[in-house]
Amino acid sequence: MPIKVKLTLYFLAIGLIPLFILAILTFNNYRNSLEAARISQLRAVTALKAEKIETYFAGLKNDIKIAQSGYAIKKSFQVLNQFAYDPTNPEFLANKAILDAGMLKKMASSIGLFDILLVHPDGRIVYTTNSEHYQKYFLNFLPDPGQKAFKEGKEKIYISDVFLNQREGNKPELLLTAPAFDSKGVFIGVIAFEVDMAPLYRLIQDVTGLGETGETLLGKKIGNQVVYLNPLRHDLGTALKKTVTIGADISRPIQKAAHGRNGPF
Repeated sequence: MPIKVKLTLYFLAIGLIPLFILAILTFNNYRNSLEAARISQLRAVTALKAEKIETYFAGLKNDIKIAQSGYAIKKSFQVLNQFAYDPTNPEFLANKAILDAGMLKKMASSIGLFDILLVHPDGRIVYTTNSEHYQKYFLNFLPDPGQKAFKEGKEKIYISDVFLNQREGNKPELLLTAPAFDSKGVFIGVIAFEVDMAPLYRLIQDVTGLGETGETLLGKKIGNQVVYLNPLRHDLGTALKKTVTIGADISRPIQKAAHGRNGPF
C-alpha cells in the first residue's frame, strides 16, 4: 500500500476515533437523561395515585366517624340489638324503618358503597342499608375471611384486606369497621362499610402517562407468594387470583415492592 494512502488512513483514524467516542458519550448521556426523566415521570404518576387513594380512604374514615356520632343511629341500633332474634317485633320494625329513612342509606348511596352494616356485639349483622342483602346478611357474620374486621372494629377504625365476597359472586371488596357506643360510652356493636373495589380499580388502572404497556400494580406478600390485589391492564380477571412465588425470575419489581423496597428496579 502506498505510503500516501497509509498516511491518509492514519490521519482519518486519528480524526474519526474522537468523533466516535464523542458520539458514544453523547448517546449515553442522552439515554441516561431520557431514562431519568421517564423515571421521574413514573414517580409523579405513582405519587399522584397514592395521594388519591389516601384521600379516598380519609374520606371514608370521616364518614364512618359521622355514622358513629349519629344519635338516631345509636338509639335505633340498640333496639335492633335488643330484638335481633325477634325481627317481627313492632319495635324492631319501627326502628329499622327509622334507619331506612335516615342518614345511613343516603350515605351508602352518595359514597358508592355496597352496603352499610350494623353488627350486634355477638358479631351478627342486625341491619343492612342494601335491601337486596337483607336475606343473605341478617344474623350472619361479616363476609371477610377470619372475621378480623369485626374483631378489630370493636376497638378502632379498621380497614380490612381486599377479599372476594362469596355471597356476592366473588366481587372484590374490603370492609371498613368502627366501634359504636351509646350515649354513656357503652359498646353496642360495630358499624361496617362494605366497600366496592371497582372505583379504586378504575383509579389504579388509569394508564395516563404510562404508555402502551405501563400499568400500576398492588400486591401483598402472603407466605412465600405475592398476591396481586388489582386486575392487570390486559387481564381484568386477575385480582386476588394471580400470584408470583417469591424468588421466581418473573415479576421481580412487585416482589421487591412487597418486601418494602421502593425506587426503580
